Amino acid sequence: MNTIDISPWRLSLGYLLLILPFGIILWRRIPIFGQTLTAVVRMTLQLLFVGLYLQVVFKLDNPWINGAWLLVMIGVADASIARTSRIRLRTFALTLFAALAVGTAVPLAVFVGPILNLPNLMEAQYVIPIGGMILGNCLRSDIIGISDFYERLRRGEKVYLQNLAQGAALHEALRPYIRDACEAALKPT
Repeated sequence: MNTIDISPWRLSLGYLLLILPFGIILWRRIPIFGQTLTAVVRMTLQLLFVGLYLQVVFKLDNPWINGAWLLVMIGVADASIARTSRIRLRTFALTLFAALAVGTAVPLAVFVGPILNLPNLMEAQYVIPIGGMILGNCLRSDIIGISDFYERLRRGEKVYLQNLAQGAALHEALRPYIRDACEAALKPT
């Protein structure tokens, strides 16, 4: 496997990309400098930890460890979706986990199976980065869809309740909100 070794010094040059957003924040006196700086530090620590861990995962290249890592990524995505969409993780954890697991596993299996034609479908070099990309797209779409669904339901609560009062079944009363949320979630994709 050919890889390019990037020194920490050269990698740190990527932080120069932050000059523009931090400059705009300071220039326009947008009160998020501290939050943004905290997010950058948190991102750096997370990437450092994940990078060190992935070195071990890639060296071991064990299908069970690779699968466990994918499950951890799905769990972290679940928590992120719940937090960002302001839903109770405890209420939706199983449904959200199942949706993300299937939504990640099916395209991942198609990609590393028939498309890449790999003999080992759980090869770390492919399954971890591709799974992460697929999961990232699912995460973004889920946040948009769930947030849109609850926002539209809040705004149209009177119409929703009126439809229920007039005898509409729950799925009939929710249909327009679900349709609009699906459309919003699929637009970026």
